[in-house]
Amino acid sequence: MNTMLIWGYDDRMQKLSPAGSHYCSACQGERSFSHFLAYRRNHLWFLFSFVTDRHYYRLCDDCHEGFELEPRIVEPELPAHPIPFYTRHSWIALAALILLAVLWSLRDSPPPASSNPPNPSSPDRTAIST
Repeated sequence: MNTMLIWGYDDRMQKLSPAGSHYCSACQGERSFSHFLAYRRNHLWFLFSFVTDRHYYRLCDDCHEGFELEPRIVEPELPAHPIPFYTRHSWIALAALILLAVLWSLRDSPPPASSNPPNPSSPDRTAIST
């Protein structure tokens, strides 16, 4: 059986919430800003994924220039986790499938050999009826 593994990653950017009006050095004026989350998702077969990198930013809505924010400051203010549950935890499904495959293969394995192998010099005590 041939199986091709498709392993990869993608970078995603998600707008979280408005961050108010601030001075933008790139635009040279007062602009509206928003909070963004940028994260990297590694995946196997595009189904099983996990997040390896996460950064929060405050970016200008016009030019997208801004700066990075500390996660310990931003995360407590979020109403819910911004990264979808399946994206964060689908690796658990892969681990469960592997465990099921291992358990299934053990189910069909032959029983272990007896610790007392038959002695060829002892007489066979099987009764034969004719």
